[in-house]
Amino acid sequence: MYPSIKRSNKLRQKLDLYGIEHLSASALNEYITDPAKWVLRYILKHKGDGPSLWRGRAIENAMKNCVLSNMAGSEYEIESAVETGFRVFEESEKDFLIARGGEIPSLYSERRDKEISYIEPSIRAGYSYFKEIPSAIFQKKFEFDLGVEIPAIGYLDFLTPGKIIELKTAKSFPSELKDSVRRQVALQCKALSLPAEIIYLGKPTKNKSHEGFRKFEIPASDIESLVDDYRMAARAIRRLLMNTDSVEEIIEFVFPNYDNFLWDDEEIEVAKQYWKFAA
Repeated sequence: MYPSIKRSNKLRQKLDLYGIEHLSASALNEYITDPAKWVLRYILKHKGDGPSLWRGRAIENAMKNCVLSNMAGSEYEIESAVETGFRVFEESEKDFLIARGGEIPSLYSERRDKEISYIEPSIRAGYSYFKEIPSAIFQKKFEFDLGVEIPAIGYLDFLTPGKIIELKTAKSFPSELKDSVRRQVALQCKALSLPAEIIYLGKPTKNKSHEGFRKFEIPASDIESLVDDYRMAARAIRRLLMNTDSVEEIIEFVFPNYDNFLWDDEEIEVAKQYWKFAA
């Protein structure tokens, strides 16, 4: 058992300096998976955007509208859900292109076409499940104390009276949940004292290994140890910030693994501007 941390105003000053108000599950997972990507996103403030994020946003909005129609007692046919998905994707793309002055990254069209091809089959795969949910709260905020100076904050995709529903959209389905997802949902369960279902939506496979829908749950016995992983990650982030006095020093503590598939071409290009040796 690690000792309790004596909370310090010094860390609060560091957090204010870097504009970090809280720790999210995604931030903690980022640090666990690749500390250099965490530095790029949360210290250097390079926040990626692109077709894969728009796909997720599009599908989630369509599923949200399914539940909203149930709450309103109105009709919402599957074709309307598909139209919602495409509209949300296209609106996100428009904002992205305007922000870039029309300039697009290399291979953009190929990636865009691939991501948008998953929207309709994913929505069709999830429609029946979400039409059975009579009511829900969307993006419910929660906080949890991980034992450091700032809280972990998260937002629930769907909160029903009896359970949490975490929606994942994916181009390929896992046979079992990744630890990053298990940690994320375990924190939600711990904070709200509720069970959760993790719903994966995607494109049905040609060999029929799945129909574009898969549901997972996390055993209650696993929750505490998964949350403990976040407690340790929060301490690691705290130690990094407490032991450095500048962005330059933080950069020297980590180094990107560009072979990791999680790094896209744009992120690599930006990162190489910071992680370079100048004699």
